Amino acid sequence: MLAKKAIKTQKRWEQTQEKREEDKKITVDHLLKKQDSKVGKNSRLKSSKKEIYMFSYVNNRDMVGLSVPASYSFPMEVQGERGVPAARLCGAPGCRNPRRYSCSRTGVSLCSLQCYKVNLAAHKMLQEAA
Repeated sequence: MLAKKAIKTQKRWEQTQEKREEDKKITVDHLLKKQDSKVGKNSRLKSSKKEIYMFSYVNNRDMVGLSVPASYSFPMEVQGERGVPAARLCGAPGCRNPRRYSCSRTGVSLCSLQCYKVNLAAHKMLQEAA
């Protein structure tokens, strides 16, 4: 009886050791695959990486300064003022209020829930006519 118990205990211990070894092997394979994918990803990033220009602005008690990359001409060209964009108006039939919303179904600019309902009715009529 004791011999059978010892044999069973030995078999369980061997199975546990085999399971641990198998888990280690799976973990190592997983880590190697992960490492390979990172290496491939990094090489793709390096090849597609564009030159990024770094500007730095310093404003403290001692000085005010601006660092510009050597490839940039300095002083920089003055850009003109940008105009204020024209106000977009409501696209519902018969309404000319400023746009506040956009219809989720038709993409038309709208100003209120009433105009939304009018717009949907008009769109539905156009679809039925076609």
